[in-house]
Amino acid sequence: MAASVAPSWTGILKYDQHGNPLNPTGNVISSAGSQLWAVGPNLAADAIVVRLPPNLENLDQTGIKINQLEVALIVRKKNKMTAFPGGFLDAKEDPVDAALREFKEECLVGNDAKIVESTLEWMKTTHRCIHKGPIGDSRDSIHRWIETYACCFWLPTDSKLVLNAGDDAESVRWYTIEECLDPEKVQFHANHRGLLHNCVLALKEKWGFEYLVEDLKKLGYMD
Repeated sequence: MAASVAPSWTGILKYDQHGNPLNPTGNVISSAGSQLWAVGPNLAADAIVVRLPPNLENLDQTGIKINQLEVALIVRKKNKMTAFPGGFLDAKEDPVDAALREFKEECLVGNDAKIVESTLEWMKTTHRCIHKGPIGDSRDSIHRWIETYACCFWLPTDSKLVLNAGDDAESVRWYTIEECLDPEKVQFHANHRGLLHNCVLALKEKWGFEYLVEDLKKLGYMD
């Protein structure tokens, strides 16, 4: 049996007759398992950071339309695909802390360190886990795969932080949710469009955004 296999965020791990862990999705994209160093789940975290555009003020939250909300997205250096900021967990790192760390490293280069830390501390209080498990990464194989812990965070409306790319990000900017739902405008890495879908549902459930799901239906994204 493979040694030191990380626990799956699905809560279940199955093994083949040789004791090797099996990708729970069965949707294996890559035959080159050596692209990922760990046998079994390779644990990662993604940050879906949401804000109101700065030119919108004094809005009743129950009347906010989907195209008024923005999310921070990077373009990845390696494959040029659009993605939420994220990456692999450090040893014994909390996944929520990892998601915020990746947002800082990939999106907040050059900002005042004290402002960054105080903002991230506040953002952590708003977090909502919207997915934990496999993400359909192109590096997945039958015995090695990526599982992500994806969190939705609010950026405070009075934030002075400026997006500036670093680390694995080639570029970063704010996108409207409406833009993100159009596959001709945004080509997502792995199943990050699915993460956005989950985030929108979480926004409605936790913060009372009444019109988001209806707009998703109008855009043809939901039945």
